[in-house]
Amino acid sequence: MSKEQVKNLVELKMNALEYCAKRAAKGGKVASYNCPECQAELVAGLPDDEKERWTSATICYECGALHSTVKTVHGVTAYSAKDTIGS
Repeated sequence: MSKEQVKNLVELKMNALEYCAKRAAKGGKVASYNCPECQAELVAGLPDDEKERWTSATICYECGALHSTVKTVHGVTAYSAKDTIGS
């Protein structure tokens, strides 16, 4: 991984942690989950409404791996990109 890629991941991590801290401070839902590639503990905001379901492509801010996440008020389910798009 290049120095620029590492710098980008550090910035991504700082932004994610700051966003989740602000969200939690305002009463929003936040959860931790493990990256399906490197098993690092990551944090993410969750929807506030029971009826909402957020699905997205996500980059691990520890290893840089792409994975998909499904977020509900109950937590985050993460899937390896290899499992969702093939290897």
